[in-house]
Amino acid sequence: MISKLISKILRERAPSHYDSAEIPLGFRLTEAISGETACEIPGRISKRIVKNGSIYALVIGNGQPSGSAMHAAAFSKAKVISSLSSAEDKISISLFDAARKMAMDSLAGRVAPSEVDMLAYLIAHDTVGYGPISILLEDGIIIEEIEVSAPNEQITVYARDFGRCYTNLEFTGEQSFRQNINRFIYDSEKELSSNTPIIDAQVGNARVHAQIRPYAVSGGAASIRIGQGRALGAYSLLRNKTLSPDVLAYLWLAIESNVNIIISGAPGSGKTTMIYALSQFVPRQCKVITIEDDVNELNLSGPLFNTVALYGSKYSGITAKSQVLNALRLRPDRIICGEIRGEEAAELFSGANLGTPFMTTMHSSDEDLGVIKKLLVKPMSVEYRSLSMLDLSVHMKQTGLRERRISSIIEYKWLSRAETEVGTGVGQSDIVKSTCIAGPEGIAPNMADVSKIVKKHIAAQGLTKKSWKTEFERRIQIIRSSSESAKDEKTFSELLADMWYQ
Repeated sequence: MISKLISKILRERAPSHYDSAEIPLGFRLTEAISGETACEIPGRISKRIVKNGSIYALVIGNGQPSGSAMHAAAFSKAKVISSLSSAEDKISISLFDAARKMAMDSLAGRVAPSEVDMLAYLIAHDTVGYGPISILLEDGIIIEEIEVSAPNEQITVYARDFGRCYTNLEFTGEQSFRQNINRFIYDSEKELSSNTPIIDAQVGNARVHAQIRPYAVSGGAASIRIGQGRALGAYSLLRNKTLSPDVLAYLWLAIESNVNIIISGAPGSGKTTMIYALSQFVPRQCKVITIEDDVNELNLSGPLFNTVALYGSKYSGITAKSQVLNALRLRPDRIICGEIRGEEAAELFSGANLGTPFMTTMHSSDEDLGVIKKLLVKPMSVEYRSLSMLDLSVHMKQTGLRERRISSIIEYKWLSRAETEVGTGVGQSDIVKSTCIAGPEGIAPNMADVSKIVKKHIAAQGLTKKSWKTEFERRIQIIRSSSESAKDEKTFSELLADMWYQ
């Protein structure tokens, strides 16, 4: 294991001058933004978030190393690679700790004692880590995303409590950027190269998108979105008040009624979290097929026991559109598509027209009828005769650095489905009427009187209006009790299933 990794290090870190006395680091610390310390980050070395006016920055270390210190680091890096190569499988501690100790030993007497620890830390990340990427991944608890706009510019991060922050880290050039990205995505069996200048990959809980020339004009650009190792679902959304028990009870009814749902919103507004939360309410006996592009964000769990995950890739020819068509051949009870962007939207609606309901997300800053307008135009181009299959949209908004809220829940009634006779014209012959069922303040007071989903549920279950209200209140109480008794998403799903199926 170690010898294989070391051979890769020798190829990538020093491909042409391994025997030279110095091997420069592939990244550097730049001059940091000064300001008031907003947050100290515990870890191996000094890290803190500082604020200067309206600008935040994540500062690594206590200053920019001098030129002589970086020359010493280059000498030390060569020594570390040589020592690791000869050590082979004799290393009994972690590879990072071994590289750091070797660096500290070789730096002793060459730099000031106060600089040894920091330089050794940088060298270890550069030789056996992913350079600045692995440095920032250490802080995945507070960092949501790592962003590279250009190889020779400061890397930025998106921190949960502070928003976008500059850092004092940058790559030394395009080659270093490409090498470190490829090191990071190595297990995904993908490579950023002239043959594949654009990649999407999943590494553990991180989602990676990266590009190089000729498509990235700056020479390289990347986004690494960092997951938390556990999916946020209904339990979390109830706890942080994104969802209320009555809104969730209504959405539960919608899912049980097999309606077609789009969750819309801007990037980072919580669409994927919402669709994961709603999947927890799909009846456990249903066969669910999920479709995603390149990366696995849904990762369904909970009471479902018959799920099939399919992937499409815009780079391989097996597209999301073709996977929707394939999914329809597998006789699903429901399709959950991670996101619609193009031609797969038309196929998803066509499948719904044949009786297979769907849930999906869509990037959109518009809500209500704006969702319909976006579905009609390129690149989605949903046909008018299929568009009427849309029953419900849930629009998400990010209202603060950490707050994601439901902006609106809209039901659509269509003339072509004999649900309304008045509304907005769609195409040459159809009419749609949109009704707001819920907003930031919760369920609309007249929801039971205006909702077609309530009407559909009453008819399907053979209920009266009065008995339906009793049933709705029972579901609210089940959600509330499960949320209060649970300690995490898993126990919430289990409690919910136990109470519902008892």
